[in-house]
Amino acid sequence: MFRVAKVVDINDENETGKIKVRVYPELIDVDEDFLPWASCYSNSINGTSESVGEHTFPEVDSWVRVFIEDYPVFQRVRIISNDYVEGLYIYKKAEGLTEITELDEQTYPQPIFKFYKDGTIQFHNTDTGESGTLYGDGSYHIKDKNGNFFSYSIKEHKFYNDNGYIKLTNDGYIDLNGDERTLVTFSELNTALNNFKTSIEGEIAKHSHATTCGAGVGSTTGTIYTPSSLNISNAEAKRVRTAAPSV
Repeated sequence: MFRVAKVVDINDENETGKIKVRVYPELIDVDEDFLPWASCYSNSINGTSESVGEHTFPEVDSWVRVFIEDYPVFQRVRIISNDYVEGLYIYKKAEGLTEITELDEQTYPQPIFKFYKDGTIQFHNTDTGESGTLYGDGSYHIKDKNGNFFSYSIKEHKFYNDNGYIKLTNDGYIDLNGDERTLVTFSELNTALNNFKTSIEGEIAKHSHATTCGAGVGSTTGTIYTPSSLNISNAEAKRVRTAAPSV
């Protein structure tokens, strides 16, 4: 017996994917406490197994199509316009999301997710707006509830377009359009150059006050100038590299 039903509750305390529904017209006036919890047939074109499937659910007050197997008892009601399969949709598949520190704690029945054989989970929390993909190796791309985007990879990570790229290497380097040159940081370079400038100016000031003495014709006395050293090696940003500049 096919019927239309309205979703009244999605918080199945056993977390088995069942949905409480009000079947029309037979249960239109029945108290909500006595309405049936409907399990779901799968309509996924990919099929469902222990390692492949989808976890999704209709929102409260939405309409679904159901099949009553034991009409008019209404104890075996099946939703046929959803992707659940009783016993195979394991909400615990989403536990891996707890490893993503940028996400809030997920509370059943959120988030909607789809999982794959390799351990990848694609998810979306319709309450908070959090969404993204967690891969089987622990890498992920996600958007948090505030609209911030985060991307993490356990291996090389590259961002690029037609104009250039940024690459985070496995060994801790950041490459900007190449790896032939290293960069320096302004603060350290500026300090070294200003210290050198001060030293030079001090020596020039000393020589400008030298006097000519009578020790002999043309003899002079003054401070012997010792050249200052300029070492800016500490300014090198060794973990950031780029291509040689075009001349």
